[in-house]
Amino acid sequence: MMITAILIALSAVDEVTGVLIGTINRVQSKIKGLSNTRALSYSPWRTLLIPFITTMVIPTVWVAYSINGHKSEVVVLGSVSTIALLVLLYRNHLLSSDNAMLFTKALLDSLTGLNNHRYFQEALNKAILKADKTKKPFSLLALDIDNLSDINNQYGHFFGDKVLTTIGSAITSRVREADEACRLSGDEFGIILPRTSEDQSQNIARAIKKRIDKTLSDAFPGKAITITIGISTYPTLATNKNELLHTADGALYWGKLHGKNNVLTYDPQVVEA
Repeated sequence: MMITAILIALSAVDEVTGVLIGTINRVQSKIKGLSNTRALSYSPWRTLLIPFITTMVIPTVWVAYSINGHKSEVVVLGSVSTIALLVLLYRNHLLSSDNAMLFTKALLDSLTGLNNHRYFQEALNKAILKADKTKKPFSLLALDIDNLSDINNQYGHFFGDKVLTTIGSAITSRVREADEACRLSGDEFGIILPRTSEDQSQNIARAIKKRIDKTLSDAFPGKAITITIGISTYPTLATNKNELLHTADGALYWGKLHGKNNVLTYDPQVVEA
């Protein structure tokens, strides 16, 4: 009966510990933001140390029990509970690691490996809050493949997917470590550039376009595949999230209407006209 009671107590402690770890994860993700949780990985101190400390409450009781002269029973209790403790610790560690991997995959675009639209929306909110706090501007690049539907019609959707993955790889190889590159829809990408002014964003956008152009030319020789990039900056060109998205898209589609294959920063006089 005592062994059964110990095992039930271990299970109860394990469930409480699981709730504690989950709560810590949620609080941490809210504080640090999605930009850090995308790299969420193993956390041994959380998945091993916390369950170990909480579960050690029961062995402490055994020690007190043995001091009172019941040493023979402590050996049995200690052996059974040690095995159970090790199994629980290992399970907690694997469960936390699996959840971290699933959470990361849920925020990635399966085709390009870039962050997806859900991640982009959250990251954009975080970027605005950070810009307001630090008083530093940040820029948004809206990137679109020119005539992707024509490419799909001419060469097939499998070829179109190869174009998307090639562009995704080129973007990944050129963005800075703090930048957030995302695939927003079929042929549109968004890149958040922290602490980046209008002038700086122009240089970065042209460098990214140059890398993409070179990568596409090498991967698909003889095929004219181009991109257009629109740029907007918060808070100098947009005062909120919706304005930032609209102005970046405005610059993008203004560029597509005037020759495509270019980089254009939002200008309220030009775009509104």
